[in-house]
Amino acid sequence: MFDRFKFIVVGRWEYRKATKEIIETFLKTFKKNEPIDLVLLTENIYAENDIKNTKDILKKYKIRDFRIKTLPFLNREEYINELSTSDVFLSCSRSEGWNLPLIEAMACGIPSIYSNCSGQLEFAKGKGHPIDIIGPDSSKNFYEPDFKHLSVTIRDLYENNKEYKKKAIEE
Repeated sequence: MFDRFKFIVVGRWEYRKATKEIIETFLKTFKKNEPIDLVLLTENIYAENDIKNTKDILKKYKIRDFRIKTLPFLNREEYINELSTSDVFLSCSRSEGWNLPLIEAMACGIPSIYSNCSGQLEFAKGKGHPIDIIGPDSSKNFYEPDFKHLSVTIRDLYENNKEYKKKAIEE
């Protein structure tokens, strides 16, 4: 069977985490005939809008694409397996604290993308693949990641993954 390349997004679906924009960038960057999937582990049991299920949020935004895979909440063993078998960890939030999924992904030795801002720089600075910040968002409460830079970065990580995987393991 032909293996597909797998990007994974982990964390609650919310504006601050730029989940919708990450998905839109993925869909604009890769053609449907490329063997690439985007796995979303983004259930939000504390959702303010009462839409807690990722599949329902995708329906709300009319995002339909066979390359987008959703996962329910996983136990610890299942989560670590899903993370460590992914090709790239993808985060590009407007604001983060420690970003525990980023720490876990880096510990698993997978190439990791994150926004170049917030608390995660305490451990990630100089490692992985930071995405440029272009200024404050429209609310001016958060940073605004450069989603064009994200597009270039995810394409590069797909095309040069063996090189980046080796670097991620060393880091």
